[in-house]
Amino acid sequence: MSTMLADIARFAFKTRKPFFIAIPVIILFAFCDIIFHGTLLSAEDSIWSKTINPWINIATLVIAAAVWFGEIYQDWKNDLPKRLTVLFQYRTDGEEKYCIVMRCEKAHLADMADVRALGQQIGSQLVNPDEPDRTLSFIAPRVEQSDRNILFDDVDGFFQHQVVTFTLNKLPDNLKSSECKVWRHPFAKEDITVTKI
Repeated sequence: MSTMLADIARFAFKTRKPFFIAIPVIILFAFCDIIFHGTLLSAEDSIWSKTINPWINIATLVIAAAVWFGEIYQDWKNDLPKRLTVLFQYRTDGEEKYCIVMRCEKAHLADMADVRALGQQIGSQLVNPDEPDRTLSFIAPRVEQSDRNILFDDVDGFFQHQVVTFTLNKLPDNLKSSECKVWRHPFAKEDITVTKI
């Protein structure tokens, strides 16, 4: 129990450091106010009433406006359309770096929790658009997701964009390591193109 309390105290000090600095400063001011008979804080013509209090009021207004704007920004960001770019990389024996063998750009994403499942589905359809094979062989612990960014383009306006990268450990039969299958909007079978790497 004591280790849990110590861990909570360490976390609180780490994340709420200004609070722990402000408490001793306030106590020091209160102590000095008592020593100087109220000229710092409690008298009507004190330094607090004439100088500090107006600045505190202005700071409170600025902080309230910043919190309000932050909440609006967060709501706006959460309401943006979501897009996902899926990359499938592969490294042949003897090669030092991975090459992208399949890429789907800015697929529509309903929820950020669906990134991995949608990425696998897109990969299956890229390998064989007519009969998607759901058994892509990739390194499961090595699925990498980028941070979400807010981007802008002429079609979607502002949108949240995420990139997920799958590392294949076996190349599907109809793919070549020297080519990259690319799938772009409007995501019909005919929109899949092959480019040389």
